[in-house]
Amino acid sequence: MSCCGKHRKAAPKDAPAHKTAPGIYPAEGCELCAEKHLSTAYTLAGEAGYVPINRQRIIGELTAAALHLYKAHPELAESIRAARHLIQNRNEAAVDWHPLLTAMDWTATAAANENVKPEEST
Repeated sequence: MSCCGKHRKAAPKDAPAHKTAPGIYPAEGCELCAEKHLSTAYTLAGEAGYVPINRQRIIGELTAAALHLYKAHPELAESIRAARHLIQNRNEAAVDWHPLLTAMDWTATAAANENVKPEEST
């Protein structure tokens, strides 16, 4: 899955082919990556439901989103974790996506605004 670009590091020219794409780890804090993972989980839940293969992907996406947030935004990470637990306990009907997505949007918007250089905002 592609990164937000914030973590991208240039590989040395002489690096072996398998070393040219550095790994992005969910434990690296990133609001934009968390937004991507949460949005993917929501899309999978809405488009194809919680059939077995989708359930596993949704669980993984929610886990990655929470990991990207747990240091800087522990309350949002905990809310995402709670939703994952509902899904894992086969109680997905109890998941309220709206507050999760709204809080994620606020968080990602604030992060994106912090990254805008003054000359880009005009």
